[in-house]
Formats: sequence, C-alpha cells, structure tokens
Amino acid sequence: MTLDALLRAMDRRDEVFRMIEDSENEDEARRRVGQLLGVGELGSRAVLDLQV
Repeated sequence: MTLDALLRAMDRRDEVFRMIEDSENEDEARRRVGQLLGVGELGSRAVLDLQV
C-alpha cells in the first residue's frame, strides 16, 4: 500500500508538489494528497515524509 502511494506520487509529482504548496497546514496537505492519489492516510503520510 505504501509503495503504491509512493509510485503514484512519483508519476504525479508536479500535482503532488502543488497540492502540498497550496495547503495551509500538514493535515490539509495529507488529506489533499490522499484524495489526489486515491490512497489512505498511511500512504499520504509516506508521501509527505519523503524528503525531496
């Protein structure tokens, strides 16, 4: 599940970066990234925990 979220994030990295930048806080970013990628909280946390 986490690996799937990371792969999806890499495929849509520009959109993911925009979602994170446009979010007011980490909770909103996690929710929006999860919705964008169609993954749960664990997957969206893994994406946000990446240090890119």
